[in-house]
Amino acid sequence: MRNLHVVGMIVLIIGAMSAGGCMVEKSKLDKANSLNRKLSDQLKGCERDKDELLAENEDLLAQLEAHGPVDEQVAMLVQQNQDLQMKYDDLYMRYEEQLNKTVVLPEPVNLALQELAASMPDVLEFSEQYGMVKLKADLTFARGSVDIKPAAFDALSRLAGIVNSGGASQFNVYIAGHTDDVPIVQEATKRRHPNNWYLSVHRAVEVEKVLTDAGVDPTRVAVIGFGQFQPVVPNAEGNKGNAANRRVEIWLVPKGQFVTVR
Repeated sequence: MRNLHVVGMIVLIIGAMSAGGCMVEKSKLDKANSLNRKLSDQLKGCERDKDELLAENEDLLAQLEAHGPVDEQVAMLVQQNQDLQMKYDDLYMRYEEQLNKTVVLPEPVNLALQELAASMPDVLEFSEQYGMVKLKADLTFARGSVDIKPAAFDALSRLAGIVNSGGASQFNVYIAGHTDDVPIVQEATKRRHPNNWYLSVHRAVEVEKVLTDAGVDPTRVAVIGFGQFQPVVPNAEGNKGNAANRRVEIWLVPKGQFVTVR
């Protein structure tokens, strides 16, 4: 609007000069005409920008209306979050129940897992009581990474063979990722794994990929991550962590007892 006023004033001045018979130097008149044209062009540009902004605003309003009122979207997201929380709470309750149960594996499966753990003690441990293989995360993954190291890859490939054996066919496979309480600070890592919860899930998924790629039926497999919230030993003060808490647990569970897959 200010540009429009200036243009009007210049036109009035030029008109007044002409009407009053005032002689104006040609150079000054040319300069005034040039300025008038320049300001006119700027005004047209502003009008174009205004039209574009109005069009964008109409598009955004149309998109918003297509997805429904904002209040309805917020309510939907809140409900989805509540549903996910209920599913997590149920799975966590089942996990707690499983911790208090003793799993009796067939003797050939039990012996095979004992031999696997004895041959690779730096990579994994085997709990006969729970039917659970524990991968040591520091020897399975690099810090903040989900890339499985060669030794752990070999151990998982051998584990898949045991899981696929006839004696283990009636057991499902539950994979749980855990971390310590050291926060993720590297920006490159945070872009892939925003926090320890994500990292624990992503590591469990990578273990699942190795097992299923090696032939384990995916309908027997469940994956979950607990982040830093289920330590097996206290972490050091000041978010210094503890290597024992950085782990991936692989449970062999009788079908129908824990995981819901059949």
